[in-house]
Amino acid sequence: MVWRKDAAFREAYERAHVVLLDGLPLLWLASLEGIKGLTRVAGSDLVERICSADFPATSLFVLGMGPVENLEAQEAIRDRTGHHVDGVSPPFGATLDVEWTERVTEMIGESGATIVFVCLGAPKSELWVAHNMHLLPPAYYLCVGGALEMYSGQVRRAPVALRQVGLEWLYRLCQEPRRLWRRYLLRDMPFVLILVQTFLARLVKSLRAR
Repeated sequence: MVWRKDAAFREAYERAHVVLLDGLPLLWLASLEGIKGLTRVAGSDLVERICSADFPATSLFVLGMGPVENLEAQEAIRDRTGHHVDGVSPPFGATLDVEWTERVTEMIGESGATIVFVCLGAPKSELWVAHNMHLLPPAYYLCVGGALEMYSGQVRRAPVALRQVGLEWLYRLCQEPRRLWRRYLLRDMPFVLILVQTFLARLVKSLRAR
């Protein structure tokens, strides 16, 4: 829904080397649109597989979250995988200005990181990476939202049964209602209308073809 309204966000997506389909409802919409061959790749699953992979001489860098959460994520990765991890959390309310970006860029470069988990939230993560890509050290910059909070056990992931029916968002809302109610109940709810409209259009088209 942010992508539909924010031109800069759309441009950031267009400049990305890889765009993954995270939400199951998006997979439903793609299917209704007749787009085939897509697979859901949840951010939590992506982080899990990357952290557990045997990457020789790989350093990971965690960018974002609060200071405590960032450290917990680093410790969880180190404890579970043995990978070398560095990280930094922006000051509360930071605007991610030029001075902050220069300092973070230097830290990433000094760490030797080849994979950077960007956890600044959407659309801030995508916009920051797209805007500063020409300054950032060579690495894979992955905008993974709250996936590291789940990986490190700070937030519980929804049971498999709820994930399979597209209700992972509801589980998250129940865990953090004060933080997420605007996102899910105001910002994202029009998506339901898009899904229904697309379904009805597909149904009408099918009936006319008979």
